[in-house]
Amino acid sequence: MNLPKIEPIVKTVEPVRETVPTIEEKFVSRKKVLTTEILSPAIQFELRFYDNAEIDGDSISFSE
Repeated sequence: MNLPKIEPIVKTVEPVRETVPTIEEKFVSRKKVLTTEILSPAIQFELRFYDNAEIDGDSISFSE
């Protein structure tokens, strides 16, 4: 009995490459939310912040 020769099917699949955004890309794309505005007539003052010691991308900005 002669069986037909069957060629194997070979498929090349490219791996999916997930790009991980950089810190700068995360910062630029993040929604800006003004939580508190502090007005002070003082020329010099000290601010202290506590953030649960977690590195999670929070930021604080100041302006004159």
